[in-house]
Amino acid sequence: MDTAVRDRVNSVLEKACQERGLTLVKTCFRANGDMGPTLEVYIDHDYQITRAEIEAYTEKVNPLLDSIEGRGEESYRLDISSGGSLREIPFEDLEKFIGHYLDIKLKKDGSVKTRKLDSLKDGKANFIYFLKGAKKKRSLGEEDMDSIHRGYKA
Repeated sequence: MDTAVRDRVNSVLEKACQERGLTLVKTCFRANGDMGPTLEVYIDHDYQITRAEIEAYTEKVNPLLDSIEGRGEESYRLDISSGGSLREIPFEDLEKFIGHYLDIKLKKDGSVKTRKLDSLKDGKANFIYFLKGAKKKRSLGEEDMDSIHRGYKA
């Protein structure tokens, strides 16, 4: 898929997201996917997208994508799913994640830590974690974190 067609595809996907109050997290075209050429589309809705929202979005964009000029007859698989852990969380949205695990990439050394967000206070995010069975606490400001993503505790 050439650059001009990809731009038109992304424009259609973005417009459909805006019409539905969704966020287009990422798109990726894989020419050599496991099941052939695949257009991967990741969307979200306030970090809590539902299956019904994904299905409605898919029904909306599928015929729009098929009608894009210049796409030719090249077939591809359309894979639309949640942005999930791909979506970076801005510091100002952290209050939505109190009680949840987050993956925090630290600016200091680039390491990624999975921590449970306990609270927000005075511009700091307060995390809890366990080290050798002992409960630990750590406060980090926005200036301490390079990126924040959803995390999962195994």
